[in-house]
Amino acid sequence: MARKKRVRELYLAGSMPKQIAKETGTPYSTVKTWIADLPRHTTGFSQRRHGQRAARVARLTKREGEAIRLEMEAKENDPCVFCGNSSFEEKGWLGSAFHHYEDGRVDHAHMGCNAVRRHAA
Repeated sequence: MARKKRVRELYLAGSMPKQIAKETGTPYSTVKTWIADLPRHTTGFSQRRHGQRAARVARLTKREGEAIRLEMEAKENDPCVFCGNSSFEEKGWLGSAFHHYEDGRVDHAHMGCNAVRRHAA
């Protein structure tokens, strides 16, 4: 019973089921059963456009995810922050990407420009 209580506490503290299973030595399916009645981990916006990326950045930067998502939508038509070119392709190096700064700011960029900039830093 103490292990079940610990599993539930970890989940409410923000840990994910697979992490809890590894940490406590409890089977993953058992963890899922024990936490089924608890409120789900959701940010409420992750199913919207740019929501998954915004949620990931929000976790890393401790900023509100919806604010990041709205900033990404607002800058979607901006030119590339690195090269200034405003033409983007559907996929590839000239595809659309977002550059995320450590303080949570977001800028629109080409995938190639973003990759080169990220590895140069």
